[in-house]
Amino acid sequence: MRIIINGFFDNASFNQAFIKIVKEFNISKCYTFTFNSHITLIMQQVKDATCYDFYQTIMGDYADADWNKITPLDENIIYKMTDCEIIVLKMMDRLHIIPPIPLTYEERRRIYLRHLRYWNHIITKENIDLFLASGIPHEIYDFIIYKLCKLKNISTLLITQSAINGVCFVVEDFEKEPSQSLAITYKQIISQQPKEIFLSDRFRNHYISQISKEEDPVPWYMNSSPNTPLATKDSSVSFIKNSLQKFKKNPFIILSRLFNFSKLKSSLINKFIIKIQYVQKNQDRKQLFELYHSNTIEPDLNQKYIYIALHFQPECTTSPMAGAFVDQLLIVQMLAGLLPPNIHLYVKEHPCQTQYGRNISFYKDLLDIPQVRLIPRTYNSFRLLENCLAVATATGTAGWEGLFRQKSVLMFGHHFYQSAPAVFPIHSVEDCKMALHQIINLNIKPSLYEMEIFLKAMENNAVIAYADTAYSRVALISSEENTDNIFNALREKIIGLGLSSSL
Repeated sequence: MRIIINGFFDNASFNQAFIKIVKEFNISKCYTFTFNSHITLIMQQVKDATCYDFYQTIMGDYADADWNKITPLDENIIYKMTDCEIIVLKMMDRLHIIPPIPLTYEERRRIYLRHLRYWNHIITKENIDLFLASGIPHEIYDFIIYKLCKLKNISTLLITQSAINGVCFVVEDFEKEPSQSLAITYKQIISQQPKEIFLSDRFRNHYISQISKEEDPVPWYMNSSPNTPLATKDSSVSFIKNSLQKFKKNPFIILSRLFNFSKLKSSLINKFIIKIQYVQKNQDRKQLFELYHSNTIEPDLNQKYIYIALHFQPECTTSPMAGAFVDQLLIVQMLAGLLPPNIHLYVKEHPCQTQYGRNISFYKDLLDIPQVRLIPRTYNSFRLLENCLAVATATGTAGWEGLFRQKSVLMFGHHFYQSAPAVFPIHSVEDCKMALHQIINLNIKPSLYEMEIFLKAMENNAVIAYADTAYSRVALISSEENTDNIFNALREKIIGLGLSSSL
């Protein structure tokens, strides 16, 4: 088997899962992305392995590539990958911490075309059988590989995280799964009309926490990722003066703009650049969020409103999971264009959002919409959920939380709960019209009984594991269990795809 594997080398548990996969399957060729410290491990397991440095690859730097031998791109492949290009150009917002100056459109497209050409060549010429990723591809190069494999009917396997700690799914297509499997299982269970739903402790405890009237079930990552405070004026001025002196002594940082950005991979230089950027953007950030805060209101919970909790950006939850609705202004505009004027849109900024994912025109465009009311970032999200008509989100946790408060959800993206009861996937104006009619006129909403059954459907399809290493401290399983559960799930899927096992 010839594979491309991404994201398995930042954690010992994933390292061991990789070793188990190599031992189980006859992997004759492996392309992977890692950090220098893990290259030896990969080489020990696969004789014919090509390892790419993550920091170089993300900027389209394929140092060993002979571009005179790489198959050129033609009009056919460029046009067929247009949807990928649109998403990737926006996804490159993630690169703001690598070059000291934001990338222009021309620079972004140059990087995109280098990735596209290189991987179109590799996937075709090397007869790749499988692309395996430990998460939804969102680091630019991996998303391009994923979409190329889809275009060429090459198998893909991804591990996706759910809203329940320690609960994941192994899927072939994040836009379709696990929602399709969950929908089938849900219909099977609810058709039997069980009087009692038996859930394991993990799922029952999640259900109890969500419906609790005593304590808000704030996700762990919201408690551990506070918004970065502004630097003081004096410290900023002092730092800028010192930085200018360092710039004069070492022009490398400025000149690097003319050369390959990947040369900035040194951790010390990266930290220095990030600090410079932070201070330089400080004033812009202050002006940006002052505009937001000066236009917020204390929400009237007795009004009719749809609650929109904006996503933190740039992040995987919108790019690529929201598709075209990565621009969240489109969500607000569609709802505003279809709602009666007496129903407001309560829009609340993400508490951790920074200036890198927003600009002044974004807030001004929101304020130009008559139904929009900006809500303070510190206002309790659960009070807004409890009193709204419905929740509108791309893929957010707010939608999941709303279901347990018996609120319908308008979902403008792709996530595991898109097939849950009273969730309306929105891709067109007609989708939105139908959803609003059912929510406003027919009062469609989920029951807690239905949500228990959906949790049971999840339990029957899930893998008890964590895909993101940040979840290891809340998953309530050991590293060894995580390795075994991930490997067993992948093994079953790989064999199901018809890819031969060595046993």
